[in-house]
Amino acid sequence: MRLEIGPVGGPYVSLGNFSAGTSQWNLNSVAYTFPNNSITNYAIRFNAVSTAGGPSVGNFIDDVSMCVVDGSAPSQGISAPIFADNCDNELNVDSTFNSETDGCTTIETYTWTATDHCGNSTTATTVVTIVDTTNPYFTSLPENVTVNCDETIPGFGEYAAADNCDSEVVIAVEESRIDGDCPQTYTMERTYRATDNCGNQAVETRYVYVIDQTAPSFDEQGNTFTYECGAEIAVVEPIAYDNCGSVFFELC
Repeated sequence: MRLEIGPVGGPYVSLGNFSAGTSQWNLNSVAYTFPNNSITNYAIRFNAVSTAGGPSVGNFIDDVSMCVVDGSAPSQGISAPIFADNCDNELNVDSTFNSETDGCTTIETYTWTATDHCGNSTTATTVVTIVDTTNPYFTSLPENVTVNCDETIPGFGEYAAADNCDSEVVIAVEESRIDGDCPQTYTMERTYRATDNCGNQAVETRYVYVIDQTAPSFDEQGNTFTYECGAEIAVVEPIAYDNCGSVFFELC
């Protein structure tokens, strides 16, 4: 018995001839890949191919079951070629698929072979080269922040990145200091660099602004002094403090 499939009304392709070779039942299975994005109604038909005769010879079907596997079609939406023959409108079409990955390049090869009933065959091949040229993207980054010079500078914060092909994106953080107008004011520049396994990168920069807006303060001390006439007058140097650095005095 020959199992055939195709659009309703044809043309049909053969999925193979099946026979138990004995009077016992035999279980057979076969796979078929429907053309990509096909909206045509398909039919399955069973054709008797035995030339033997007699009351004990025949083709019997006990049960038919079908299973549709999502994703069995070509992953890149490759449409199967359409074959035609000058004499045979029921060609047997076999297909193979091969995928090879080398680094960041994947080569998919789709091959179809059509054979007529006389054994003549022809082959069509489609080669798809898949490369990754898409940069990863950050899914989480800290905000810019401003702190006073006597406050603790925050850490690098929470950061994460994702990629369309790589599930393990590597993130590196580089930090550099940009000096300001005085030693207590400066900017910490932090560069977050996300890299996928193909070398594609995403780069974002965040800043920590360190400022000094607090004036120094004098220590409590007397501001009235009494001296005897003719006594040497000592210079009284005030005491002052600053929250971030040293204090310099200037006489006015």
